[in-house]
Amino acid sequence: MGSIISIPSKDEKKNKEETKQEETPLYNINDEGSEKIIKKLEEEGVQKLKEVHDIKELLQIMEDGTNEFKEKTGRNMTYAEMRAVYG
Repeated sequence: MGSIISIPSKDEKKNKEETKQEETPLYNINDEGSEKIIKKLEEEGVQKLKEVHDIKELLQIMEDGTNEFKEKTGRNMTYAEMRAVYG
């Protein structure tokens, strides 16, 4: 048996293109203010990392940064933002 292949109409193609343009990827949620905060947290984290002696200190740096981000932006970091700051 063969499979049936449907060819999308012009309207279906247009709707699909419009939908693609409206989608905002999660990694693109940063606004200018949160990008500045992320850069600051990353720079501070790198400096603090030089003084880390155990995992508890490392986790505290991450927790403090996450809390500061939430205080300043009013929202939690996205997964992509966390990866950008903490790797």
